[in-house]
Amino acid sequence: MSRFTATLLLLIALILLAGCGGVEQARARREVPGVSGDVGSIDTAGEQATAEDFDYHGWKAFRLTNGMVTLVVVPDMGGRIIEYKLGGHPFLWAEPGEPPGKAAPGEASIEWRDFGGYRAWPAPQAKWTPPPDSAAAAFDAGPWTGKITVPQGRSAEVELTSPKDQTSGLQAKRTIQLFGGSSRVHITEQFTNQTSKPTEWAIRQISQLVGVVEPGAVSGGKARVYLPLNPDSKLPDGYRLEGTGGAGQFKVLSDGILQIAYQGEEAAGFTDTQAGWVAAVDEAHGYAFVQRFGVSPLGTYPENGATVGVRVTVKPACLELSLFSPLRTLQPEQSLEVSTDWYAARVAGPIVSCSDVAAVREPLKLTRKDGKLRLTGVLGVYAPGSLALNLQDGSGTTIGQPTLVKVSPAEEVKLDQVIPEEPTARKLLVELQNSRGTPLGEVGTVDMGVTVARAEASGD
Repeated sequence: MSRFTATLLLLIALILLAGCGGVEQARARREVPGVSGDVGSIDTAGEQATAEDFDYHGWKAFRLTNGMVTLVVVPDMGGRIIEYKLGGHPFLWAEPGEPPGKAAPGEASIEWRDFGGYRAWPAPQAKWTPPPDSAAAAFDAGPWTGKITVPQGRSAEVELTSPKDQTSGLQAKRTIQLFGGSSRVHITEQFTNQTSKPTEWAIRQISQLVGVVEPGAVSGGKARVYLPLNPDSKLPDGYRLEGTGGAGQFKVLSDGILQIAYQGEEAAGFTDTQAGWVAAVDEAHGYAFVQRFGVSPLGTYPENGATVGVRVTVKPACLELSLFSPLRTLQPEQSLEVSTDWYAARVAGPIVSCSDVAAVREPLKLTRKDGKLRLTGVLGVYAPGSLALNLQDGSGTTIGQPTLVKVSPAEEVKLDQVIPEEPTARKLLVELQNSRGTPLGEVGTVDMGVTVARAEASGD
């Protein structure tokens, strides 16, 4: 072999090695629990969202982002959302390391693995045996088909379709939509009866949340779920436990909020909450993940009337959140459909209320001190912009110009704002506006006459 030929072969080998290294380095870093702190900046949400093909450790995936929040969706993992992040902070538990058990593309037979993330099952569980039962494995974690339906715009969207489930005869279609200018994600689940006979089912939406968020901790205690109990519940304490193990992780707070704190003990609880929201909070770092969903007061729910279930698991270390739809009889080719909205913000708990624009830790409060009106409260917003503080008269007409307070999902909002006196004002309306001044939704209202009078009487 000539010296020229040897040199040429060496150069080709170096180029190939460099190319292999470049492919590996191009893959996005996968941050997995436990959460050790802020793992990325929270940039301002772009006005547009994008959806693109993505290599997720060798798996074909979709990535949706608007610059502030990011989702990763993997069709071959049962169409799961495997990551939902605010900046670089993960809310969903995902199996550490590169996901094992991968089937060849399009292959229906897999070794079932609990990859984590978000997925949906038929309910009740008494009729549908979940994985690792082999009949359910393909529906839960096997290959689905997927496509990007809206690649870019005011929202970006992907659609995923399951194989026909062998046990229930259902076929699922999942639509995932991320909006620009917000942390909002809209998820629609549609289950269609693909059998020749009527059948009755509900939908169970499952999110596996990170259980241990403190650096170096084992059992934790700072990963918590908050939800409001039903004041008219038929359950003795507003919730019920499966067995007695791990009961100490469930606690009813003074304002009727149920708190579930991950402490490394197997447990499961169910509630018939009617409020339509649940918040998961990383108390170690001050991040909140809110899910809002519809509730049917007259509906029949599959798990003894439960609308929400929370299971504490040790392996993996998760808080498993389940949202249930009402049962429905489906004729052949008929579908059952439910929708859920996700939001994220910087705010610690306990969360006492949630709207479609904010999660509230300390309710809005208006007091008069030293001759001045002062508005206080602590909350997290789902979109960047301004809080508009609007004084209104008895007929709901705004008086004067609103006071504006700049806010962002990147920071917890601690209100301590002086409000100008207006003799005809009867109510204070607080709403979130985007950067263009367009109202996005109401944070809350305060009745000025009643609230201020009570504050003065108490000497506050």
